[in-house]
Amino acid sequence: MNIIPGMRTLKTAVAVGLSVAVSYALKLEYPFYAAIACVVVLQIYSKDTVTAGRNRLIGTLAGGLAGSLFAYIPLDKAITSFLGILFLFVILAQCKLNRSMTIGGIVFMRIMVDLDYSKEVPLLFTYNRLLATFVGVVIAVAVNLLLFPYHRTKENDKRFILLRSCLLDGLTDLLARRAPVDIAAIRKDCDALGEHLKKNSAEYKLFARRDEQVAEMHEAVNLYRDILRHMAMIEELPPEYWQLDKPNGRRLTALTGCLLPESSMENAEDARAVVYNYHAGRMLDCAEQAESALLQPPRLWSPRGEELS
Repeated sequence: MNIIPGMRTLKTAVAVGLSVAVSYALKLEYPFYAAIACVVVLQIYSKDTVTAGRNRLIGTLAGGLAGSLFAYIPLDKAITSFLGILFLFVILAQCKLNRSMTIGGIVFMRIMVDLDYSKEVPLLFTYNRLLATFVGVVIAVAVNLLLFPYHRTKENDKRFILLRSCLLDGLTDLLARRAPVDIAAIRKDCDALGEHLKKNSAEYKLFARRDEQVAEMHEAVNLYRDILRHMAMIEELPPEYWQLDKPNGRRLTALTGCLLPESSMENAEDARAVVYNYHAGRMLDCAEQAESALLQPPRLWSPRGEELS
């Protein structure tokens, strides 16, 4: 049984503690809502935390204003609750703020059925709750960025190194060994890395100070996707078309260090191999462009360097 807390658990606990301390220090009316905001909005990625915090603030404000409006309509509470939720959700949906509906509805119903108007005006309640939520969201975002911010960027570096290694080895297998490549698996890794890079953009920009290198990693991943498209086209061709010509063979050797015997390229000038060599050339174009785009090419992948028989 592993009792060591994970990173998200640790960050959430720190954020909650800070939000309660700050709320008491600022004498906020509702420290509870600041702590709850930390628990709800703190996500694995800083970008997702910011998005969740924004949605919660918008929902709190919208629900509070709607509740303040419908609270004084002289109708039965059930009727005003029905009309108010309908009104609130339609407005949020029209503004494409669907993710703010849940918290908006909660705040609205808190005002409608659980708030003593003789002790607190709905607008004042909305202000106090919004202020506490804002404090919680700011602390959650700050903690997510400042507390151990580098571990995911390092993971992404490792993902990229392994992806690059897998793709270059696949290029060697397909062109030099004429062996099939697991294109679907490599494409899945490309998509996953692209998504991780996008979600970790805040950590890279604010702390890693590697914006240029990250942009180049994005460019390389896009080029890898192009390579995979050409790989798929080659695998559609009959095996007898798989004859690499001498120019492409020399480029492959320069790129990967894989030595091709001259005999393997003797018949590559046949017209049947033109389509194959077109796609091979395009793959090598993309691979060379990706390599030149990287500021500091990862060193985990090393060419196999053996001569093929």
